[in-house]
Amino acid sequence: MMDDYLDSAIRRVLAEDPRTAELAVRVHRRQGHVLVQGEVETPERRAVIERVLAEAFPDGGVRCDLGVTSARAPQEIEKLP
Repeated sequence: MMDDYLDSAIRRVLAEDPRTAELAVRVHRRQGHVLVQGEVETPERRAVIERVLAEAFPDGGVRCDLGVTSARAPQEIEKLP
């Protein structure tokens, strides 16, 4: 695949694959490879995104730097004065 179109292809795969439907990650070019960055809800979600990218781009060149944002319900009730 031509390098000029790789960024767009990655965004399209992440948005259109039913396992991911991901629009919130960023795609950047860095030192000869493409870096996918952002935050996802769970480690399982990150693993699915990494798997989808590995399947769609088996030749490599795509690296993931996805953090996990833990959005849990508060453990304590906030007391207002």
